[in-house]
Amino acid sequence: MEIFMCNVSWNADEHQVTRELASILHSPHYEQLIPRMNFNVHLFRDKTRIHSHRGMGFLTLPTENIGNEFLSDYGDMSCKSLIFYGRRIKFSKSQRSGCNPELLKTITLKPYMDPQYLKERESKAQRLKAGYIQLKTIQFGWMCRDDVFSIEWESHSSIISTLSFDPDRSEIRIVLEQPRSPDQYTIAIRYNQISFVSAYHHSEEPTVYLSLSQPPRFEHQYPNTLCQRLSHLPFGDHDRVAPYTSIAIRLICSGNGDITRFNYLFQEANLHTKIDDYFLPTDHRELFSRRSIEQYDEWIESLPWIVAFQVEAIVRNLIADFCEILSLKGNILEVINRYGDAYAAELLKHFSTHVNDALLAYNDTEANVHMYFQKLQNDYQGFRIMQPLQPTDASLFQALHVTITPTTMQLSGPFLERSNRVIRSYPPPMHDSFLRVNFNDEGGLFFRFDRDIDGPKFIRNRIGSLLFKGLLIAGRLFRFLAYSQSSLKEHSVWFVKDFTDQNNRPVTAAIIIANLGRFTDLQFDSKLIYCPARYAARLSQAFTATDASVAVELEEIQPIDDIQTEDGKYTFTDGVGTISTDLARDMWKELKKTRRKARASKAHPKAFQIRFQGSKGMLSINYKLSGHTLCLRPSMIKFEDPHSMQIEIAQAFDRPSDYFLNRPLITLLEGLGVPFETFKRYQDIAVKQTEAAVTSVGTAAKMLESHGLGSPFRVPSTLLSLKKHVTDNLHFDPFYRKSMEVAVYHILRELKNHARIPVPGGWTLVGVADEHGYLKEGEIFACVKPRMGRVQYLEGSILISRSPTIHPGDIQIVRAIGPPPRGSCFERESLENTVVFSIQGMLISLLTV
Repeated sequence: MEIFMCNVSWNADEHQVTRELASILHSPHYEQLIPRMNFNVHLFRDKTRIHSHRGMGFLTLPTENIGNEFLSDYGDMSCKSLIFYGRRIKFSKSQRSGCNPELLKTITLKPYMDPQYLKERESKAQRLKAGYIQLKTIQFGWMCRDDVFSIEWESHSSIISTLSFDPDRSEIRIVLEQPRSPDQYTIAIRYNQISFVSAYHHSEEPTVYLSLSQPPRFEHQYPNTLCQRLSHLPFGDHDRVAPYTSIAIRLICSGNGDITRFNYLFQEANLHTKIDDYFLPTDHRELFSRRSIEQYDEWIESLPWIVAFQVEAIVRNLIADFCEILSLKGNILEVINRYGDAYAAELLKHFSTHVNDALLAYNDTEANVHMYFQKLQNDYQGFRIMQPLQPTDASLFQALHVTITPTTMQLSGPFLERSNRVIRSYPPPMHDSFLRVNFNDEGGLFFRFDRDIDGPKFIRNRIGSLLFKGLLIAGRLFRFLAYSQSSLKEHSVWFVKDFTDQNNRPVTAAIIIANLGRFTDLQFDSKLIYCPARYAARLSQAFTATDASVAVELEEIQPIDDIQTEDGKYTFTDGVGTISTDLARDMWKELKKTRRKARASKAHPKAFQIRFQGSKGMLSINYKLSGHTLCLRPSMIKFEDPHSMQIEIAQAFDRPSDYFLNRPLITLLEGLGVPFETFKRYQDIAVKQTEAAVTSVGTAAKMLESHGLGSPFRVPSTLLSLKKHVTDNLHFDPFYRKSMEVAVYHILRELKNHARIPVPGGWTLVGVADEHGYLKEGEIFACVKPRMGRVQYLEGSILISRSPTIHPGDIQIVRAIGPPPRGSCFERESLENTVVFSIQGMLISLLTV
């Protein structure tokens, strides 16, 4: 509610008035209405500029009830009064229709902050904005192991450079300008990126040295345009050294006064990093010179690919400079010749993980990477323990990873990953020709919207150029291949380099795509090739992470019609087919060979999410089908691929999942009348259960499994085995404590940011169609069979929602029929862990998603 106030003393400012009102609104009388309520005071600006304000303004309170209560106490007709600076402030209801919705949202959601603290913060921000430091030279370089800073790039003397602190963005901003040019280039360093700071003034050149945990942000600002983000500065040959030297910056100041000013502003900014007064020796060692890079490029192209990848990872991950890695040239070739490519690659991977810590532990100041590599080589000489883990089945493969950031790229792996149709079509020795490429911001974060940055242009320049022109790694050119829909959400795609298959035939990205199937002149989708988004979605089917199961014969595949409403507008069976019991049993038998948890399950799942040829969707058991029978509907077929006859399983629904709320679902439920207190109660329960779950190994395992944490590495089952055979208490182990702490933080973060709130007694089930037409309109059948527990048949009125939730119609109240009636189709086959929807009536079912 908005309240007009006048007769405010000109000697009082907004912060003082706010503090005086807080003494009233935070008194016991108002505390029982809303504890520690937030509110806003705005005083009108005096346009004559004689006073700081006009003596009048608005008081905004969070609710109408509180506003009326306040006016009854301090309004014109009340007996109470607020006298401040000798004048009685008058309050009356505002004549404006409604208050500012954004302001009301702010004071409702944000907590009250002491005005004295806000005043001090504003004053500190003004001091930070007013202060700047003149710089003579900016230098990027490499911190050598003998504590010498090797200068690899420095700004020209003609460039005008200044350093300032930006409290609004929590950044140090170094601005570079050229005489008679309107262009402005900025090096933006976030406060939390700073690992070490040294400000040294006991020399002719006072310097500031900054060691960063990740590269800064490079920007270009032209007047009256959006700021452009860059991968490097456009001065000299900074593009050559930027990927390797951006985390070590040396700034030469104009005089000692600049160092004093830097120390003052640094303390004002409340950075937690301590400023050292440390002398940093410098040298021009040309570790990343054009000549060193050319020597490195020529050598690495001659190495076997899996060895070259690990060598490139050492350089790209800033573990060693070019001169250091070139000094290992002879040792690496010796290991390759003696033990082979795979052994050498694993040795280099081990080396990159431990070299920095090992050299820090040496007391000898002359220790270097060459000495450590020789020691590592001698320690493992003659042993074959360096061989990588090999997948025991075709469902897993060793994947190489590359992360592209705005400034550089980082290499990692190989790691075991779930394979897909394309990977399985080639033997394991050729799997290293595929790359899993992620596009992230510095520090591994997703790219986020910034209203001050022209994001689309940067994405086109940085990421688009790689997608179109290819990615060059260790002298090998990788081309963009495709992506899966789930990996695209993680900004992850597949690249591939040219190679020769087992039959000596060349394989390229274009050949792989061409072999996936036919996407042109399709009778059921003639314009598919003209829609890039839909075409890419069809390609992604082949790259979905799946497990290979049984192959079927052509005569075992039966096309069946979709079931539609009477008017033909909606399809009840969109994306849902059927299989026989025998085929489902054999698919599960094949899947159990690669899944440890599945081996304990005697019963086979009744529904599968599959990819088959050019089809995708759900398969549910139809007990009337005999032998090996696979029934596909037109709505499942997306393109034609008659060559592959193997059914690929994306997911087998052998158990139910927990039910979670989310932000869109809560928004719709609130709009349908569910009170806020309901969601708050479930959230409080979730917080308490999460914090209490780590007290025992058993409850921690259930918590991890419920939230999908650690599942790829079978952490929940490992913890359950520990509980069963060893102990239920691992709090004495620091690694366990830290792991559980991170897990709890992740879950609470999901609760806070995404409102992912578990609902006790709710289930997430996959939807299938009532193939036999037993259910009436508005009815469902749901049989829930947890892994540990009794079978439950849902009965009565049930709230059911689809995922994702977009429209109010995505939430419905339906009637569950309970246990299967005698003689019904559900008595013959209860389709455990699915929800069966009716195919009667005109209402569109949740299956149409």
